[in-house]
Amino acid sequence: MKSAVSRVGKTLSGIGLMMLSPFLSAVLNAETITLTLTDPQGDLLPDAVVFLPETRAASPAQTRVMDQIDKRFVPHVLVARAGDKVLFPNSDNIRHHVYSFSEAKPFELKLYSGKPEAPVSFDQPGLVVLGCNIHDSMLGYILVTEAGVFGVTDARGQVTLKVPDGVDKLHIWHERYSTRQSAVMGVSLTQLRASQWRMQVPLAIAASPASVSAPGNGLGNRMRN
Repeated sequence: MKSAVSRVGKTLSGIGLMMLSPFLSAVLNAETITLTLTDPQGDLLPDAVVFLPETRAASPAQTRVMDQIDKRFVPHVLVARAGDKVLFPNSDNIRHHVYSFSEAKPFELKLYSGKPEAPVSFDQPGLVVLGCNIHDSMLGYILVTEAGVFGVTDARGQVTLKVPDGVDKLHIWHERYSTRQSAVMGVSLTQLRASQWRMQVPLAIAASPASVSAPGNGLGNRMRN
């Protein structure tokens, strides 16, 4: 009897391993790459989101943080997975009024200081443009994606990603990439490998900072969505 149970257990175990093997193979064979992005003038390009649309996350949803420091959203660009929550602490000694009219997530956190009562849920993929109804110069972005692998370029224009086996599609988003601000640039890893992981990103928007305004009812956003 014990031997029969043992055989069943081994069989089920084998089936489980067979089902998991494609996932395990992709993870074990993941390639670590460091991509460097520049603008058309050859200057390093920070705050560019790089993600692999063919990947999906295996970990549970997270709570991420978009802080407010010195009248700025920190980080300027945040990536969240669909289903994540984002907390918006106010680390300034003045009050802020955070809002977005973006289709992916319209919301409003009325005038507050310190830590808001609860994080905001971001369930729909897309670009969320943030503003402050009190301080027009404050501008931030949350890119909500279903991809499991993503990152944001640092001050050196670099981002390091683990690319699972069999994945070849990569997307790049930057606030200055297109006048249709939610647009992304698609490129193959084969192409990037040939260029030794360096790429120049064409930019349609000038480097001058955009602003958020508050016309009419006090909540307005001149930013493209």
